[in-house]
Amino acid sequence: MLRIVALNILLFLLPFTVYAVYLWISRRRISGDIFNTMPLSRLVVAGLVLAIAGFLIFGAMKKAGTDAVFVPAYVEDEILVPGHFIQPEAEPVAVGNQLIGPQ
Repeated sequence: MLRIVALNILLFLLPFTVYAVYLWISRRRISGDIFNTMPLSRLVVAGLVLAIAGFLIFGAMKKAGTDAVFVPAYVEDEILVPGHFIQPEAEPVAVGNQLIGPQ
């Protein structure tokens, strides 16, 4: 959970960082009051859009519970089976000569 929150904070701060890098590369100086010259509202909106998109993407990608077991990708009958999660109540999965999952 901490990783998701930290990543969303970084997504929020990304537009500000890009703008600061732009100012640094173009050698522009901010004169006067920073809040009058900087497009602060646009940066905040862009940061919020990125952070909300991050929360939605992580919510959509989270398919496994905290007790799920990850089965790495493996080749079965010359077909690559992608990595996936299995729930504890599921049957063990045979990967090569090993059983992965609850036993």
